[in-house]
Amino acid sequence: MLPFTYIFLRGDFIPTLHEVAALAGVSRMTVSRYINGSGYVSEQIRLKIQEAINQLQYRPNRIARSLTTGTTKNIALILSDISNPLYTLIIKGVETLAFEHGYNLIVCNTGYSLEREQEYVYTLVDKLVDGIIIAPSCLGTEHLKEVKSKNIPLVFVARKAEGIAADCVTFDDFYGSYQLIKHLTELGHRRIGVICRQVDLNNQRLDGYQKAVAEAHIPYEESLLQTSTVVDELVGYDCARNLLEQPQPPTAIFTTVNKFAGGTLLYCRHKHVEIPRQLALVSFDSFAEVDYLIVPQLTCNIIPAFDLGHKAAELLFLRINDCSPGSSFSEISLKGEMLVRASTVAAGS
Repeated sequence: MLPFTYIFLRGDFIPTLHEVAALAGVSRMTVSRYINGSGYVSEQIRLKIQEAINQLQYRPNRIARSLTTGTTKNIALILSDISNPLYTLIIKGVETLAFEHGYNLIVCNTGYSLEREQEYVYTLVDKLVDGIIIAPSCLGTEHLKEVKSKNIPLVFVARKAEGIAADCVTFDDFYGSYQLIKHLTELGHRRIGVICRQVDLNNQRLDGYQKAVAEAHIPYEESLLQTSTVVDELVGYDCARNLLEQPQPPTAIFTTVNKFAGGTLLYCRHKHVEIPRQLALVSFDSFAEVDYLIVPQLTCNIIPAFDLGHKAAELLFLRINDCSPGSSFSEISLKGEMLVRASTVAAGS
């Protein structure tokens, strides 16, 4: 028989630390020591407390607990597009390690919007998360400086924001682009169109393209470059139309994001442009776990997206646990491989 009476209203009774202590016949301080692992509790008392917790279905108040321990057991992952299969694998990589460490994972989707990215970051800082992993928009850094000023561990994944000192895990963007364009030039393609994000104009994905065409003694033409701040299949469709309806259309197209490749495929299907006979198509990244649905299958880089997320989480937990102190930050670049598939053949074939 319990030494007190519960009143249930609409089934919304929530047991407290006081009820657990009363049922176990110990003090609230003893229950708190047991739950937080902050002091000695005998095995006999531990069993009584755990039995009371199970009987009452008690769950600790994480907010109150965070005020005591200084941690929330929450980390955040901020990505540009969680509908992208590659980002799904990054989420899996982070979540796997977060679960092993007993942490909750908060996933935020910015849609490539700097404003949304800033709002998420400021909210997460206010919520006192224990660490943040982010694929930054690279359009601004003031909000990231706020994270650093609060001494919240920060790790970049997929790309890094310049001027912010933090650990980062990226894919080798330069080599990934370079080897795809070199593959096209070796097939005899001389007019190679590019569909890219606005931020790619200042990063290594476009640098790799430019180096490969320069090595093949192909003049760089602005008319073959299509850019957008929005990343989706509709933009890819419109950019493909702009390229392929030119008086001298390209014989090959390189897209820096798989969604642009999806839009290009759709345009070609609508306009009866045969890939690869009339147009060779390469994408910087694959469609990951849904690659087998794409017809024809794309020549692309196979990016170790799960490993990107997992390694970023490893670096974050080293910072959270203060196992990687000081001003020396890790910059890890993972390499994938180019997979040549049915979307490319020699020019004029």
